[in-house]
Amino acid sequence: MAVDGALKALSRFLNPASPVRRALVFIYVARNEPATLEQISKRLRIPSGTAYDDLRALGKVDPGGKEGSRLLLEMPGGPQDPAYRYTLSPRGKMLVDCINFEVAAGLLEAEEDEPLDDYFEATRHTRG
Repeated sequence: MAVDGALKALSRFLNPASPVRRALVFIYVARNEPATLEQISKRLRIPSGTAYDDLRALGKVDPGGKEGSRLLLEMPGGPQDPAYRYTLSPRGKMLVDCINFEVAAGLLEAEEDEPLDDYFEATRHTRG
């Protein structure tokens, strides 16, 4: 099933203890980059503080000071609009590729559960 493949891809990149909301924040940024904190908070109907914590965890350093998932980049805004913008990092783009690959494989009703494993083996040196 295509959804199973998407969940499998997400589980390879996100901490298993992460709330599902964090995956939603990632997907929102992937579909709407560059996205601001205000846009994310408003669209996903979550408090801005919670959204900011998720963005940090998806970036380099999580709110607790530990290494983040490194899936998003934070970019400063310009003089007219100083709000930070969030975009996909190369690792985040790889996750999107993995999700797309797994969904396509699921739609083809592949009998095996190996497509993502094959993808990871082929891209091992670029995952960081």
